Amino acid sequence: MTDQTAPITDDDRQAHEWADHQLSLDVNDEVIVTAARAIKSHVPAPPKSLADELREYAEEYAPVSRRFALRTLADRVEAVEVENVSLRIERDQADYLMQKADRERDEARAAEKAVQRACDDWEAEARKVRGDLDEARAEVAAWMDANQALAGQHTATVAELDSARAEVERLTEQVARLDLLVDSLNDDLSEARGPQPPQVHPATDSAPLPDPADVPAGEAWTVEVCGERRPALKDNCPWVPWSTVAGNGVYMGENNDAVTLVARLVPDTRRVIDKAEDLDVMPVDSVVLDKDGDP
Repeated sequence: MTDQTAPITDDDRQAHEWADHQLSLDVNDEVIVTAARAIKSHVPAPPKSLADELREYAEEYAPVSRRFALRTLADRVEAVEVENVSLRIERDQADYLMQKADRERDEARAAEKAVQRACDDWEAEARKVRGDLDEARAEVAAWMDANQALAGQHTATVAELDSARAEVERLTEQVARLDLLVDSLNDDLSEARGPQPPQVHPATDSAPLPDPADVPAGEAWTVEVCGERRPALKDNCPWVPWSTVAGNGVYMGENNDAVTLVARLVPDTRRVIDKAEDLDVMPVDSVVLDKDGDP
């Protein structure tokens, strides 16, 4: 007996169809017959259709006069069952297509949502980029304004600098002219005075000369520098303590070890001698000028 409660597969149906076909042929091959009977006995058989039951009833139980009608009815029932199976297959296919369509619709919706999310993200990113771009444009505009302002200041500064340079050049030329005028006046004065003996302190001829570094600030001396005698002033500047005037009239600063003291210069103490007894008490090296200014 076959187990009708076991699940029926397509292989089971195909096996039973093969067994039924072989047994219907009345073959003489014992192996095929045995295999067909074994399948009928042990392989789960599909339930009989209404057409099969009608044919079985017509062959085994119905009177001969009704067998043709029952076979005809079985053929019609089988046609209906085949059509029903076809419709069931079509329905299953339709269900499959509907399920497939539902899956595709769900996938499309999911894809649409994903695309929408991506679009939202892109839009947010675009807004952020636009904001950054606006900020960058504002910064560039501010920088351009500042650059223009600096350019204006630079132009004004260049103009002021050019004006200052022109003023410096003018003053330099004026100083040069004044220097030439002073030199000319000094030359005229020297020529008018004639050779003048240096005025020296009486005590310096007899007293030993001090070290140049020990000379107090503010004293004027005649010093010798590189074999040239120059008037000099001790001003104790940290860099050049002696200010000298060379023979060509150029001011030159010198260190203590570069000068050699010759004689101390004293202020001009000329006075009018109107008494004869004053001449008797004057120092031996005093210079007396006549009314024409000659010694």
